Amino acid sequence: MTYIQSRLGFVIACLAVALFCWVVVFLPPYEKIVYAKSPVLSKEEVEENKFTALGYRGGEDIDRVHSIEDFSGEKGFKNVVIEIDTNELEATGVYYCIDERYQLGDREENRLKVFFLRTTKSYGQFYIATLESGERVPVFIDDSLVNVRKNGIVQLPIGLEGGTWLDFEEYGVHYLYEHGYIDCATGFATGPEMQDFRFMEKIAVVVIVVVLFIGFVIACIMAGRKNN
Repeated sequence: MTYIQSRLGFVIACLAVALFCWVVVFLPPYEKIVYAKSPVLSKEEVEENKFTALGYRGGEDIDRVHSIEDFSGEKGFKNVVIEIDTNELEATGVYYCIDERYQLGDREENRLKVFFLRTTKSYGQFYIATLESGERVPVFIDDSLVNVRKNGIVQLPIGLEGGTWLDFEEYGVHYLYEHGYIDCATGFATGPEMQDFRFMEKIAVVVIVVVLFIGFVIACIMAGRKNN
């Protein structure tokens, strides 16, 4: 009986340690810290890396937009920065996984599921942003990086027009073109900063598993010696 109680106590302790490690590794907003320390790209850097620049912080020389008309340039759509009042930002509850091809992967609408999936993958959510002109446009944002929940004016990451089959008509949107939206996420989500961060997360998980396994083995050895 004592042996069983000691084993049960050890299992409970292991679970408690595992839960504590999970909280330490995954719960704090490390993504926001990574984003805050990421480089601020200039207009020249953005023009050299049109798609990989999406989701990064933009410098003061990058075009700000106030209406749909501002999104287009001499050579079609251009990389822009939107400054938005968060009170005019409406969440749709539609999330998409961002894959390594700068594209949208699996769709998900369960916020709790997305919370846990984000421990290994990057997810963005579609929002409806109201521009200064009063026009409403769909915007794709990784809201684990950008604090869109605080009150006031927020500068969104660098964005560029993208095409989707999603229909946002119910939100009274004004499309840049048929079903067009502003992608403010995919480049940074697949960039070196987030790749390094995900790698460190995986290393942390491996270390936790190894430590727990070693602890379990030691406990078994000690328990066996006591029985002898």
